Amino acid sequence: MNLPKVSVLIPCFNHENYVVNCLESIQYCYAGNIEVIICDDKSKDNSVEIIESYLKEFSNSFDNIDFIFIKHEVNKGVSETLNDCISRSSSDYIYTIASDDFFLKDGISKAMKLLLDTSSDAVISDCIVVDDFNNVVSSSAFFDYRKSSLKNLQKNIAEELVFNWVVPGPALLQKKTTLISLGGFNKNLIAEDRDYYLRLLATKKVIFNREPVSGYRVHARNLSKNKVYLSKANKEFAAVNFNASETFNGFAKVYLKTYWLDLNNIPIIFCSNIRRLIKVMYLLWGRYG
Repeated sequence: MNLPKVSVLIPCFNHENYVVNCLESIQYCYAGNIEVIICDDKSKDNSVEIIESYLKEFSNSFDNIDFIFIKHEVNKGVSETLNDCISRSSSDYIYTIASDDFFLKDGISKAMKLLLDTSSDAVISDCIVVDDFNNVVSSSAFFDYRKSSLKNLQKNIAEELVFNWVVPGPALLQKKTTLISLGGFNKNLIAEDRDYYLRLLATKKVIFNREPVSGYRVHARNLSKNKVYLSKANKEFAAVNFNASETFNGFAKVYLKTYWLDLNNIPIIFCSNIRRLIKVMYLLWGRYG
């Protein structure tokens, strides 16, 4: 099977300890041609020097891999970084992975074959979870680490991810036309992934690949563990969920609409109990409906 060219987008910010691991993994992840677009978002560490050193030594070593390196003069955030990478892409397919994560052997090949075989717009794949030293914390980000339901993911991935947000960073392969039709990533958001995935899931054909294709790194410097980030992200998360409610149906729509309560400063315990009740109804309907 001749596989189409794919663009691998790699946003980088202060990942000097991991970026080489990410770049090295690319040579083993795909049987087709790869365009690697890595963008450093004004890192404060030695990421730029490390990337430049790697590219100087290896950029001409692989027949099927081309490299493009973008360096921001000011920090723009992950959304603008990704949009910059997209604008430079010349492939019909896009895979996004952070520079502290990495690919497993034949990872993109497996996801691409599934996307093509099912005529899907996007494939969301499972990942292993590793620590700072590449020790495996969990063999499955979806099932062992975040306790998702395979049955629900296969039955209705959109609903399952509304109720049980479990998507790790390096999980998404999609058509470039899909990404462009959705308008790319919202540069005004700090937590761009939830917003993008809701738009994707509501309007496109998305399937789940249960086979891990990449390594998702959990470490003390993950942005998602920063307290200031979490405070801002939680407020943004509520607005994103509520705004997306009209694009969904059934229990998912009702669940997303409950975030109006958060936006109007209703006590969190009341909001949580309401959503817990709706989720129980959703699970019971899935089992007996």
